[in-house]
Amino acid sequence: MSRLLMALVLLCSFPVFADLPQNDLWKQDSLALDGNFGEKEFTAAIKELQTLYKPIVASLGGTLVIKGDWKDSTVNAYASQNGKIWNVQMFGGLARRPEITIDGFKLVICHEIGHHIGGAPSSGWASYEGQADYYATHVCGKKIFANYSQQVQIHQYCRQGSQNQQIACTVNLNAGQSLANLLAALAGDDAVPSYDTFDPTVVDETRSEHPRAQCRLDTYFAGEMCQMQWNDKIIPRDENSVCDNRPPCWYAK
Repeated sequence: MSRLLMALVLLCSFPVFADLPQNDLWKQDSLALDGNFGEKEFTAAIKELQTLYKPIVASLGGTLVIKGDWKDSTVNAYASQNGKIWNVQMFGGLARRPEITIDGFKLVICHEIGHHIGGAPSSGWASYEGQADYYATHVCGKKIFANYSQQVQIHQYCRQGSQNQQIACTVNLNAGQSLANLLAALAGDDAVPSYDTFDPTVVDETRSEHPRAQCRLDTYFAGEMCQMQWNDKIIPRDENSVCDNRPPCWYAK
């Protein structure tokens, strides 16, 4: 099935929520591109998240199905629900982007899982884009990077807690930077998103759509910095279930 036909089938069957705005970056893709990781790592990352989150989603009443198509050039990822089947679809086109690291790719899967279980603010079953970003670093990233085995230079904002906590924090923030770099490239932004700056936008009403790259990086940072305990046994419908630090560039209190 072609990339376009598959997308049309998904859209006609049930609501689909994407990690990135619709784009034509697939035109730049080729299986010959030398990205930061290959098909083996792509498949292993999907399996890792599937194994970790399948029982969590089952306890919430769903069946998690994460699929990956390495050969598909789509530069995006999607979440959808069809009854009790909670889907996440990943693509090789996203994985082959030069901005995307393997940890950044895992954080995209976290974002898609966040649409399913990240809670309020939400529309129907799906958490808003900003909330899915927040869940990605606040909960999912901390899980998958908790036992990171590679050496890293500790991020300037991660110099508290145990060594393992500092490493996990660093990898989480670096993964968020990877995604923000891609988002900036997609938008044609000249400025590179940075943890040292913040999006000055202040919204009057909470926005459900994709924030801009700097705003999303601010959200990744806020999620990592929040130390409030998350309960995997519920999908929170109370917007006060997390720290009071979601960025005002998309969230209105």
